[in-house]
Amino acid sequence: MITEVRTPEGIRQVLRENDDHNRRLFEKIRPAYGGRLPIPREKLRIDTERFILVPDYLYRTPVFQQIAEAGSLAAFAARNGLSFDKCCDFLNGERIHYDFEYWAATCARIKDKKSGKSSPSFCGGRS
Repeated sequence: MITEVRTPEGIRQVLRENDDHNRRLFEKIRPAYGGRLPIPREKLRIDTERFILVPDYLYRTPVFQQIAEAGSLAAFAARNGLSFDKCCDFLNGERIHYDFEYWAATCARIKDKKSGKSSPSFCGGRS
């Protein structure tokens, strides 16, 4: 926190803080993938090449811990003799139910009052 803004260093500090604020404010948001969200997230591997970021509280649940311990959702499905597609459906259902940002990005639609057109929610519309 700056105590004296009127000094040259104080002005430079305010400008640096403003630049940092604008960078965070206008960076790309990708809630469907868990990028730049207000709650802590953990990386959960889908397969050897892909991963998603899920809320920390969801990651700590027993099923998500088993997926993480298996190394990926694909490995979890194979280890338990389950269909990979059914595991993906389960994972997406849990995210829709427990992860608001994911739900907003993938399910919510906003209707423009003037044009009557429907568009993705604010969270999903900026990816």
